[in-house]
Amino acid sequence: MPWAKDWPPRRVLLAMYAGLGLVASMVSFATGQSKNLDIFLTAARDLLAGRNAYATTAFKYSPAFAFLFVPFTWLPASVAAGIWGVGNFVAVFYGIDRLVDDDREKRVALTVALLGIVFVTDGDQSNLLITGGMLLAFRAFEDERPALAGLLLAACTVVKIFPLLAMGLVLFDRRRWRAIPAFFLGVVGLTLAPIAVVGWPVVRMEHVEWKKLLTHEAVENRGWSLMGVVRDGLGLGWPNAYVQAVGALLVLLVFVAVTFRRNEPRERRAAMAILLVFMVLFNHRSEYCTLVISSVGVAVWCASEPHSRGWTWARRLLVALAFLAPGPFYAVVTKGEAPLLAVLTAPRKFHALRMIPLLFAWIWMLVDLARRARPRVA
Repeated sequence: MPWAKDWPPRRVLLAMYAGLGLVASMVSFATGQSKNLDIFLTAARDLLAGRNAYATTAFKYSPAFAFLFVPFTWLPASVAAGIWGVGNFVAVFYGIDRLVDDDREKRVALTVALLGIVFVTDGDQSNLLITGGMLLAFRAFEDERPALAGLLLAACTVVKIFPLLAMGLVLFDRRRWRAIPAFFLGVVGLTLAPIAVVGWPVVRMEHVEWKKLLTHEAVENRGWSLMGVVRDGLGLGWPNAYVQAVGALLVLLVFVAVTFRRNEPRERRAAMAILLVFMVLFNHRSEYCTLVISSVGVAVWCASEPHSRGWTWARRLLVALAFLAPGPFYAVVTKGEAPLLAVLTAPRKFHALRMIPLLFAWIWMLVDLARRARPRVA
């Protein structure tokens, strides 16, 4: 069957991403599975009214993100949910689509990523949106458009802080350093934009409250991260910063190895995949739905593997476990609640073993890239 070699085609994958984004958002909206959309809308309205956006809800994003979400407050909630869900899924589709050049590798990355995403998506989170933005920034770097890359990463960073780490991509080429001023201008511009509508005192108050929240969480939270594994699995009370520093050092060493050795597109793409998984494993605010980011990272790594190496059974098993382990298990069924709804609504329990397959996959990725980034033969 010759058609099987080209299955699934890109247009079918795009339709699947958009369709699943709509389904995920509608399920979340109809069942109350995740209240993120309500939180975002409430924060946007609070900002416009000059109220503390962090006082009455679980909003943890920047005031700039609340401001960017204002247009969604003009729509019926159901319409806003659908647009938000489809937008997130399509954003990561185009991120992967632009990142990977080879058609076969593109389809592998898109298919594997979607399989991982469906296990952990909450339907109305922003993680897929910022993942797509980071991948598009990587593509802009590859196309020698550092200013665009800097602006894309600035937009991602005002949504969540950890995309700032993707600025490490400037290490791969000194011409990329031109992204730095564009990044800072973008962050400053988006941060100050609400002043035009609500004034400086409100913006200042929101940032003071946001800083308090971040300071508290950086110390107290461990989330679905390697720090949670250390605490809950090993019973160790190591500070988050110690564990994060070790992971950051490993990523930095990989980036340096790629930069000063082969520094080829496939190796740079694999380094980006490693960074995406790092953002989940070492993020003290990681939660169930954050693992869509690592799903994309693992998928990009899979697509970056040289054809000659093939797929060993161990690699296949590890990828499968990394996707399945955080799946909809450990659901708590409350009295009077249908079991299926309990699976959808998750108070999903964190267990250290859930993150071990992803940790092993990340270590494999590090070792694999270190082996590939060998010096050029003169």
